Amino acid sequence: MQVSDEIDGVLGLGLQAMASGSNVIPPFIRGVNQGNIAEPVFSIWLEDQWESDDNGTAGVIYYGGFDPVHCQNNRYFVQMSSANMYQFTVTNMYVNGGNVGTRLQSTIISSSGVIKVPCDARLQLKFDIGNQAYTVNERNLIYPSPDFNSSSCYLAVLPTDASGFDLGQHIEFGIPFLRGRCTYFDVKQEKIGWATAKTQ
Repeated sequence: MQVSDEIDGVLGLGLQAMASGSNVIPPFIRGVNQGNIAEPVFSIWLEDQWESDDNGTAGVIYYGGFDPVHCQNNRYFVQMSSANMYQFTVTNMYVNGGNVGTRLQSTIISSSGVIKVPCDARLQLKFDIGNQAYTVNERNLIYPSPDFNSSSCYLAVLPTDASGFDLGQHIEFGIPFLRGRCTYFDVKQEKIGWATAKTQ
């Protein structure tokens, strides 16, 4: 599967509360419960955009433990703030050094969409999650136009209709946040964690 592929289904990695019926057990959780998966953890690693000649389309979903090939051992976990989805609290959010929000509810969701920006724009987003800081810089935020005759670029950030989450104070972390790091999901302890990628 490539990052650029269109999404056409669900991998069965959701939490029990997200299942479409009270008796439905998501495949990953079923595998853990049956002892077919060693640890109740899976991770997503995506290379940085422009890291290799395939333009950042390499990635791995690692099932049943901690990815030793792509991820360093400096894992940091936070408790999920909702057992219904992979939701957690961002303590602070910064744009180019200025604090623009505190105690924001956030989810990990692969999403797409664009805003037109100058190709030489310099931008950094920083998020405090627990007592760790995570940044996303222009390398993973600004993309050239798919129209090769254009000198335009696009920002991989979109507004969200989050009226159901804390009066609209909600962030959805998509592919730009996932790039260049490993994101871990612990379905038993209901925690989300991150580690530095080895291949940056």
